[in-house]
Amino acid sequence: MTTRAPEQASKVIMTHLHSDHIGAMSWFPDATFLVPGGRTQWSRRGVDVPRSAID
Repeated sequence: MTTRAPEQASKVIMTHLHSDHIGAMSWFPDATFLVPGGRTQWSRRGVDVPRSAID
């Protein structure tokens, strides 16, 4: 296994969007976030997450 710095991640898979997980999104400034379908609708209504981070 190779250890990498968060800044080196190009993609991050978010299995769910609980606040304790999305709070760490800033650790990956250059990553594209992949979120399973159906997990983004409620977050667009109730959580302040940039749309570009979850599309």
